Amino acid sequence: MFYKISKIYRPEIFQGKNKTEHYFEGWYLKLVDQRAENVYALIPGISISPDKGDRHAFIQIINGREAKAEYLRFDFSEFRYAADRFEVKIADNMFSSRRVVLKVDRGTTQLEADLQFDHLNPWPRSLFFPGAMGWYAFVPKMECYHGVVSMDH
Repeated sequence: MFYKISKIYRPEIFQGKNKTEHYFEGWYLKLVDQRAENVYALIPGISISPDKGDRHAFIQIINGREAKAEYLRFDFSEFRYAADRFEVKIADNMFSSRRVVLKVDRGTTQLEADLQFDHLNPWPRSLFFPGAMGWYAFVPKMECYHGVVSMDH
């Protein structure tokens, strides 16, 4: 029960515990260097089809400078998460509010990075507005929920 309530006030943590069918969850991380020479969006996540036949983890990599995107599938068993904070691992890759570790070597995609973040600028929260969703965060069974970890860091 505590986990259900804590998810309202921590929308960035994994919300899909105990989901077995027809479920999607992903995290969008936009990475831009100071000169805007490297612009990437990384979307780690999971997808569970309605018939349970297709359960997989994924990392979508979008190169904003070249307008190219790749969708890398991983076995569902390679997905792990921390219950008390935003930290998602898919195979050897890790995504959190303070760090991103990429170790991808698949076909035409080779990326290796270890990025660390500080001076996070989190979305303001209060008792009745627990995040970017505002009071809609309290509405059960919405199609989609959103959370913002940091707008600038």
